[in-house]
This record gives sequence, C-alpha cells and structure tokens, in this order.
Amino acid sequence: MLDLVGRAASMLLRLMLTLAVVVFTVSLLLAVALLVLFGLLWSLLTGRKPAPLALWQRYREAAPRPRWTRPTGTRGAAVRPARVLADVVDVQARDVTPDSR
Repeated sequence: MLDLVGRAASMLLRLMLTLAVVVFTVSLLLAVALLVLFGLLWSLLTGRKPAPLALWQRYREAAPRPRWTRPTGTRGAAVRPARVLADVVDVQARDVTPDSR
C-alpha cells in the first residue's frame, strides 16, 4: 500500500513539474511574440526600420564578401565598387633618423 502511495505521489509531482515547464515555455513564447509585435508596430508608427533589422543590415554591409560569391542581381555584369578610391594620395617615403627632429 505504501509503495502505491509513493508511486502516485511521484507521478503527481512529475505531472505538476511537466505542467509548470509547459506553462513557463508558453508564457515565454507569448512574451517574445508580444515584444516582436510591439516592435513592429512601433517601427510602423515612427517610420524607421526595427532596430534588429537595421543592425543586421549594417552588419551585412560591413562584413566582407567571400570571393567565390557574386552579388545578387548582377548576372555576370561588371560590379562597381561601393567606394571609388580616387581620393587616395601616394606619398614619398623617407628615412627617419633620431637626428631629424
């Protein structure tokens, strides 16, 4: 009889803990969904991109492209560089000695 009560209590405790984990997980997912919805509504009201999307876009622009990939939409056409390096100035090198201060 005592073994039956122990098993029933163990099963009830396991069921309660499982239910607590499910409730916690669902509430966490609901909170994240509400935050995403709030962020999207806020971006629509302010007219700006959502901050995570803007941050991801800046990261993608700053990250170097692998050499074997082609920018999308080019189809083999010559790709212009993002910046023209026309303002680079070469200088003459000279030796610096301790006496030339």
